[in-house]
Amino acid sequence: MFTYNLNISEQLNNHFVYYKQYYFQLISKASIYLRKFQDIDWTLKAVDVPNNGFTFCAGSLSAGLHNDVPKMAVKFANRAHFVHLRSTEVAENGDFMEASHLEGRGHLVELIKIFEKQNPRLPMRVDHGKLMLDNEKKNYNPGYSFMGRMYALEQVSGMMAAVKSMKDSK
Repeated sequence: MFTYNLNISEQLNNHFVYYKQYYFQLISKASIYLRKFQDIDWTLKAVDVPNNGFTFCAGSLSAGLHNDVPKMAVKFANRAHFVHLRSTEVAENGDFMEASHLEGRGHLVELIKIFEKQNPRLPMRVDHGKLMLDNEKKNYNPGYSFMGRMYALEQVSGMMAAVKSMKDSK
């Protein structure tokens, strides 16, 4: 089924795996959830075609203590079709929480540099944000507060501008 769907998607030039939560497209409503280097590598090699790509969610990947997120970005940048810029802090027991986009295990400045170099037209966006100010009283789902996401958007915009500036000055 997976190979069949990818063959059809090659003809339609429209397929990617959003391994974090959900993805919707014409071919399938299934979700493939991958969080380890070996699993992503195996999936991409199983059907080695350009349209067999995925959304690189730095937050989901940074939530795994076993992952070196920048190393994964280097390896998979050319197969990523979209990037969610998000960072987490992880406790020794594996529990994680949102981190500032400037901190945490996501290493977002490093990721932006990697993706800009290896896959420069790749779309990237903020994903999630911390609860801020009175947002705790407004029953937002964790990671989806308005103020936190706006703050994260500005952090990431600044990082992207700095990376572009460094690139342009070389």
